Amino acid sequence: MAICQLLAVLCIARAANALQPAAAPLFHTRHAARSCIPRSSGDPPLAPREEGLLSLAEISETLRETCEYALRKRNAERKLAGQPEYESLEAMVDAYMEYEGRELGYSRAKCESEVVRFLQRRALLEEGYASWKDPQTVATFLLLAIIVVGLASQLPTLLGQM
Repeated sequence: MAICQLLAVLCIARAANALQPAAAPLFHTRHAARSCIPRSSGDPPLAPREEGLLSLAEISETLRETCEYALRKRNAERKLAGQPEYESLEAMVDAYMEYEGRELGYSRAKCESEVVRFLQRRALLEEGYASWKDPQTVATFLLLAIIVVGLASQLPTLLGQM
């Protein structure tokens, strides 16, 4: 009986995951488009791009919105702590460059990437927070409660057979 309940829950969980919309890619690069632009001989050469760095100019609109959301949350924390708020993502990059970037020898691109990754982690952590307003969270905990009660009710029977 308990195995049947467990299998039912796994099937329901798989079906719930299948109903969720697919996530859009968080960022995309424009290296190919950037390298195809004709350049005149008077233009300065493009700076070599370090691998794995995220740039504010190259992130998708979805990731930019996610970072701006996390920045608003960070500004609320700073306001409560009596610290000045960041005016924009670029201002946060500048502040990080002043605060820690120069000391560690980071380039502007590295600082920008660190800020984007920090804000992305913060947004993902908050997104994963269980909220009772979310119907999927309520359904998940309801199913978990049903399983626990079912297993607890079968426990004396199972122990008596041993």
